[in-house]
Amino acid sequence: MPATIQSSPSKIDRVSCLSSSEYPERPIAFEFTGAYYRVRKIVHRWRTPDERGFRVVAENEQIFILKYNLYHDCWQIELE
Repeated sequence: MPATIQSSPSKIDRVSCLSSSEYPERPIAFEFTGAYYRVRKIVHRWRTPDERGFRVVAENEQIFILKYNLYHDCWQIELE
């Protein structure tokens, strides 16, 4: 099930992930500013005590930063 992200106060987007042992394990697609993107490749991933982050390349070759806040159960997306 996609989790809600916060890209701006007025816009709700979604991130779809594959997860087996923990969420989020691997983002596979997301909606950002009304457009749908499939993740072609994860370039980098990181973990902190309160966040999971992914630098991804979308099918259109744009690079995005997807960050999931564990405590607030929300996503933040940035276009790089």
